[in-house]
Amino acid sequence: MMRNLLSVLLLVVIVFGCENNTKSNLELINQIDSIKNVTVTYKLEVDSEGSFLDSVSIEKKKVSDSQKVVYEENKIFKGDGFIKIINYYSDNENLIYSKTYSNELGIISISEFWENDSLITKGQSIGFKNNIAKDTISIDYNYIFNPNNLLENLNISSKLLNEKEYGNLTSINYDENGRVTSEYLIQKNDTLRETNYKYEQDNLKVKSIIDYNEGLLRVLEYDKNGYIVQEELFKESLESIVKTMEQHYTTDSKGQILKIDIVALPSGIKKFYIFKRVKNPTESKDIKNPEMI
Repeated sequence: MMRNLLSVLLLVVIVFGCENNTKSNLELINQIDSIKNVTVTYKLEVDSEGSFLDSVSIEKKKVSDSQKVVYEENKIFKGDGFIKIINYYSDNENLIYSKTYSNELGIISISEFWENDSLITKGQSIGFKNNIAKDTISIDYNYIFNPNNLLENLNISSKLLNEKEYGNLTSINYDENGRVTSEYLIQKNDTLRETNYKYEQDNLKVKSIIDYNEGLLRVLEYDKNGYIVQEELFKESLESIVKTMEQHYTTDSKGQILKIDIVALPSGIKKFYIFKRVKNPTESKDIKNPEMI
């Protein structure tokens, strides 16, 4: 019954968006679905000795002939339940379709985006309750180019369908090399989140995220290859900022994460996560027992 409902909802979104070139999205989704090669990554919590404690998530990825990721499926376990997020991308690495659902709530949201000349220009997101569509959000993209026709700024605005005023605005700034330098999430003229990027030569070196609502600062550091090595979390406390968490990453030669070590501060409590990857499993293995991997 749930599979039939999902199929009907996808068809509804596709029919609704035909005027926005949704047919090409459908063709692309079908093409991606036909890709046989898939890499499955299991994120497992282990103890300090490496013994299994729990399964955290299962991620599936497909790549195109040009080695671009065109499909991601992330199943995140929550107690005895799960949340699953499915994303489809064009070969331009633009997100064109996304679906989120859980075993308890059913469908949570369905979103679709449309390209024009390799740029996303429109989007639509539908929120669900009890598998019934409730809220529809329209998303508009406004690109600003400099005199040399290089992207300088992108504003992504969203609002509930049929409302006049926009609710959220994401403003993204770029440097002369096309790299993102800063992002701002704004709601009703109030900045909720600020993200800044620093580069060393051609690679990302530091990414900092300020959450003004929660009073949090997250700082991510990368090595000379642009691979993540460390993450720190700070929280505003009275008139000072206190470090509450450290994460240390171990990656392979391609930058894929192999292990994450987490230390909570000031308690010193540690958690450890490892990642196991399997290519083209012979059967669906959405399981929580690592001995079956």
